[in-house]
Amino acid sequence: MDTPRRKIFTLAVLAALVGVVAGCTGPSSTPTGLSCTHYNNVSCYYFVSGSTAVACQVDISKDLCSNTKGDYYNYSSVLNNTYLCRRHDMCPQTEKVDPPVSCEQTASYDDLIDEGEAWRVVSRQQSENTTSGPVTVSFVSSSSSEVSIEWSAELKLDARVVSPVVLAGVQAGVNRSVTESVTAAVGNTFTLELAAGKTAHGVYGVKMQVTSGRLRTTKPCQGGAKDHGTVKTYLPISPGWCVWVSGDVPCATIP
Repeated sequence: MDTPRRKIFTLAVLAALVGVVAGCTGPSSTPTGLSCTHYNNVSCYYFVSGSTAVACQVDISKDLCSNTKGDYYNYSSVLNNTYLCRRHDMCPQTEKVDPPVSCEQTASYDDLIDEGEAWRVVSRQQSENTTSGPVTVSFVSSSSSEVSIEWSAELKLDARVVSPVVLAGVQAGVNRSVTESVTAAVGNTFTLELAAGKTAHGVYGVKMQVTSGRLRTTKPCQGGAKDHGTVKTYLPISPGWCVWVSGDVPCATIP
């Protein structure tokens, strides 16, 4: 005769077996990132609230999406298609539709402030005139580098999404000369006449537009919008040399 403890254990095992047979549900996502509840590694159920995908609460014996009374969706991982579900006791894969929500991240960059220009340094050179008269000094670049749109390294942003938005905003409101990327090449020469006892300092690199603005990003399928606050960006303008002579104000550079 089974003891009460043995009966409880037996019932627990049977319940687990029934769960395996009936199919397990759990959180998952579609290939586009839409949150859904996976059933039997075949169907993933969700509905849309506003512009956000919400995973269904699945009771396979009663209601495939009990946390909504309206239509919902079934993503089939076998067929790689999305189907509209109108009944809650079943979802025939007959009404194939496009995914109802886009998971593409978007961004905005507003309230822009022009903070001038600075140099992204590729290399540095200097030359001192120790003679009693003026001499001609030449700086020749010996390093190359491609410089693109930059912002604080602390911000983990998708450059494919943010860079085009920042570029468009700065071009329209601050400086039309900026571009997405510029290459500083080997062999770029700058020549000047240097007075006796003076030292010429040169930085070779890319002149950058410095701009501050309010950056926002949205991830419709991963928590909605995020306000990053005021973000300083640096956009390439052109490659070249920035040279100053001892006693003059040094060229502004990006840390």
